[in-house]
Amino acid sequence: MSFNSLYLKNAATWPSYYLSLQNELGATASVVDFGNQGSAGKVNAATFAGRKFHSSGLSPTWTPSEALSAFDTPFDLTLESNWLGYAPILTLNGSDEDMDTPDANYWTRDDSGSNPYSMGMWIKFSGTESAAIFNKQISSGNNREWNWNIMNGKQDWWQRDESAGVSINLLADAVTTPDVWHLVVVTYDAAGGSSAADGATFYTDGAAIASTATNNGSYVAMENKTAPPTIGSHNGGHNFFEGGILGGPWGPWFTQIELTAAQVKNLYEDMRLGLGI
Repeated sequence: MSFNSLYLKNAATWPSYYLSLQNELGATASVVDFGNQGSAGKVNAATFAGRKFHSSGLSPTWTPSEALSAFDTPFDLTLESNWLGYAPILTLNGSDEDMDTPDANYWTRDDSGSNPYSMGMWIKFSGTESAAIFNKQISSGNNREWNWNIMNGKQDWWQRDESAGVSINLLADAVTTPDVWHLVVVTYDAAGGSSAADGATFYTDGAAIASTATNNGSYVAMENKTAPPTIGSHNGGHNFFEGGILGGPWGPWFTQIELTAAQVKNLYEDMRLGLGI
């Protein structure tokens, strides 16, 4: 099958899935929809553009460690093996492949004022690895805000108050099943936990999962720092993610609202239809 026929056949289904994202994520969403060559850009380019639905969102420029087509597993949209249903698959090698975007105020949520946020991503990882998913933190220079990881196979999220020198943390109680595609989501609202980890919730495949919150009485608020948001590694190039993430309308996303359980469930049920799972 030629590139045009395979890509265009799959991309022709995408408008309804973008609409589902817009309906659930709201006006402030930013989607990392690599593989959408009509808007994000070509897979052999040095950078690609994120997607927003409204002026209150953000269309950032993302820079992968190298062109996606040059990854160890090339992001080649002419191959059926690089698709899950209608969604393009990007495979990260776990050693030096990631992507980041310049710092912007959009990514900082000052929880002293109760500014919520949610993040989500379709992932498939191998074994019980410890690796970064999506984060905004560099330890050097006390430049940490939030960090979302797989920690020994479990979802792990923390948020930092650099002035106080303390963090709050949420750790899933159980391992996320490896070698299977999952929609993982973390939501946070300071008002739900009085600026504590109790305000955070993990979801896997549309359902909230049991987790343990660790709070710190000295924690006041996350602060506006300058670390670039990064997918696939953290701390300036460590804990690289090994496995697959989906692109197009299934790409990673960030939104400045706390999604409800119903919204996460709707999003999972809508988006999985295009994946055949």
